[in-house]
Amino acid sequence: MAFKSRISGLDFKPKQKRQRPARLQRWHWIALGISSFTALALLLATKDEAGAIPNHNALQQLPEQIPEEAAATRILDLPIPKLQRTTIDASSPASPHILAAPIADHPSEATPNLLPTAFDTSTTADETITKQPNTLGGGTQAKWEVVHVKQGDSLTTLLKRQGLSSKDIFDVTHADDDSARTLAQLFPGDKIWLRVSGNGTLLALRRRLDETKTLTIARGSSADIGFQTTLTEHQLERRIAHATAVIHDSLYQAAVKAGLDDKLIMKLTGIFGWDIDFAHDVRSGDSFTLVYRQYYRNGEKIRNGEIVAAEFANQGKRYRAIRYTAPSGRSGYYTPEGKSMRKAFLRTPVDFRRISSRFNKSRCHPILHVCRPHEGTDFAAATGTPIQAAGDGLVAFAGRRGGYGNAVILQHAHRYSTLYGHMQRIRKGIRAGVQVTQGQIIGYVGQSGLATGPHLHYEFRVNGVPRDALKVTLPDAKPIDSRYLADFKAKALSRLAQLTVITRTQLASNEENDQTIR
Repeated sequence: MAFKSRISGLDFKPKQKRQRPARLQRWHWIALGISSFTALALLLATKDEAGAIPNHNALQQLPEQIPEEAAATRILDLPIPKLQRTTIDASSPASPHILAAPIADHPSEATPNLLPTAFDTSTTADETITKQPNTLGGGTQAKWEVVHVKQGDSLTTLLKRQGLSSKDIFDVTHADDDSARTLAQLFPGDKIWLRVSGNGTLLALRRRLDETKTLTIARGSSADIGFQTTLTEHQLERRIAHATAVIHDSLYQAAVKAGLDDKLIMKLTGIFGWDIDFAHDVRSGDSFTLVYRQYYRNGEKIRNGEIVAAEFANQGKRYRAIRYTAPSGRSGYYTPEGKSMRKAFLRTPVDFRRISSRFNKSRCHPILHVCRPHEGTDFAAATGTPIQAAGDGLVAFAGRRGGYGNAVILQHAHRYSTLYGHMQRIRKGIRAGVQVTQGQIIGYVGQSGLATGPHLHYEFRVNGVPRDALKVTLPDAKPIDSRYLADFKAKALSRLAQLTVITRTQLASNEENDQTIR
């Protein structure tokens, strides 16, 4: 018994040790039950909050004006992990504060225009218009679609061909008197952009009027407003570009390779055409450099502009020209010293195919068959080819003149006069007493009078005496007015420096290429 008692004492109440874990386990289950009940309540509350995320219908029910603080709080309280992007009908009266502060699906996403407004009239580039995915009309995606005007199209027939309703066509064509007149003048090849909803409702129409103006006719936010017109004007961005090339095969090929279009090439030859005969004088190894303007709209190049400075090296002789616009508004090209690049007269006032008869003091007339002086130069050209005034002057005569047929005589400054004969017709407005400028069209090539084919008979007279127009020394045009000479030279310095840098860079590049080839 003593042994048992001793052992019993050493056992240190084993039954009580087994009962302690059982008591702890019961308290654990009680705590776990309380926690579960609390979690379930929180879960139900979270679901109620999640159901408050605004969808399309919910946004329509929001008041038109929401205080900014309340709108911000309402957005920030949304559970971001569960937020879904919602397509919003841009015509719904959603709060502008909510539209201005969209939340991205992921923190790293940038969403500057997740919920766009109804009509974006700031964009005019073709690619941007046709790809702009604004959301309109019954929750469907409505994009700008381009429609080309066909021969005989009016705006009504064009819109009918697109399946639009008669009411939409009537409403848009009567939206505004000025816009109606503008849209009435459609020509084949013109582009009209339309935005139509998924149910076939016309939402907007857009037409580009010119490089800077775009007309938009857009449906209002409510039925009683109807269509509204907006004229958007964009400023063109002007940039400076340059090109340089060495001629190997032909001027045209070298210019195209340098990135010039046909208009720039014509301008380049027009500047130096007084000093260089581009048909006969250009040689391999000649070079040119030009600085010119480019015009951009919304980052898209629209066209090339004026040449502001140019250099042409021909057979070892270097010619330079600077464009200058005087305070009077008249522009021209001048040498670095301020002398005009052009002469007072055009050497050939028509774009001709060949010279059919030259100045000759004893030519046998092809019709009269008598030998008598041919006091002018005959330039054969297609019927209807424009004829230009060879120089600034006053119309002394315009009408029918014997064997010359339809003819114009111009009296120029000092002692010079020019005659243009055998015209098909004289241009409207050209009559005695009218002032004309060099290059202005005064008539069109024909074969009126005594002529065997369409050509321009051109006479150049000095003090009334006929001279060979192809050989006579032409007087220089007026230089820059002495009042503006200092201003011209100050502006010309930077242009000349640009030409020098570009030319030197080109020469260095050529030398590098030569060494590489060797």
